[in-house]
Formats: sequence, C-alpha cells, structure tokens
Amino acid sequence: MIRWALLVVMSLTFLAGCGAGGGGPTEGRDFDDLGADKVVIKMRHYITNDGVRQALILADTAFFYDDGSPIELKGVELTLYGESGGVSATLTSETASLDPRTEALSARGNVVVISAEEGHQVESEELHYDPGLDRIWSDLPTKLTRDGKVTEGDGFRSDGRGLNVRVISPRGQIEPPPTMSS
Repeated sequence: MIRWALLVVMSLTFLAGCGAGGGGPTEGRDFDDLGADKVVIKMRHYITNDGVRQALILADTAFFYDDGSPIELKGVELTLYGESGGVSATLTSETASLDPRTEALSARGNVVVISAEEGHQVESEELHYDPGLDRIWSDLPTKLTRDGKVTEGDGFRSDGRGLNVRVISPRGQIEPPPTMSS
C-alpha cells in the first residue's frame, strides 16, 4: 500500500511538472510573427557622450535584429538633457527606429516635442534626432506652438536639446524666436 501511494504521488508530481502552466515564459503566437531576433518589453536606454548623459530613451516594446538593422520601438519617450544635466525637452511618438551604431532616432506617428527650457511645443508626423550631429529636424509639415501662438511650416530644424527651433517656410502667427543672451 505504501509503495502504491508513493508511486501515485511521484507520478502526479511528474505530470504536474510537465503541464502547460509549469514551463515558465513561452513565446506566443504574437511574437512568432514579428521576425525580430529579440523582443524587450519596457526598454530603457541612455545616450551618453564621454560619460555625460545626453538622452534617455524609453519604449514600451523594442524589437532587436541580429543583422544590425535599426531597433524598432513602440510607445516611445525620449528625454533630452541640457548642458547642466537638467531636462531640456521631452519627445513622445507612437514608433521609432534607433540606429544601434550611431544612436540616431527617427520617430514616427504623432510626434510631440515639448521644450522644458523655452516652453514651446513642436508637432510633426516624423522627426529625426541625431546626437552625433547635435541636431533635431523634420522635413514634414510641422506645427510650433509658443506662448499660445501657432506657426505652421514645411518642417523645422533645432539643436540636439530641442532649443533654437527654426520653422521652414513658416505660416500663421509668426513671431521671431527669443533672442539668445550672451
């Protein structure tokens, strides 16, 4: 009787270990169809220059490819830091591509940049950030809102901190940008 009970307990333990719920995380059908070599949920990536933090990229999901292709991001937040280390601007977008070699970012879908230092907001459907060139730009229609006034244009150019925004072919409530103090 004891041997039979021991055999039943061992069999049940073995079967429980082989069940569908005890195998840990598994790849689901959704991830199988992505084609990515690695998928990271809640990605956090700092961009630095000589050990000084320039930006922080957060993404809900990041798709990595072993061939060195750009990392595809979804649910993107980019925080840009000024020379003093404080936040100079924030960017949000639906998606983005991040070049793993240069850390240049191309954001797409409802892109919004808000300057913490100058208090303006830039909106476009696509925007490019290149920390190596210290530059942010878009060649698509852009809307700049500054002090409640809206200027629209065919794109914009800015430094890498989201400051000194220049709208290309501006239309609307055009106001010269604030002068820089020396």
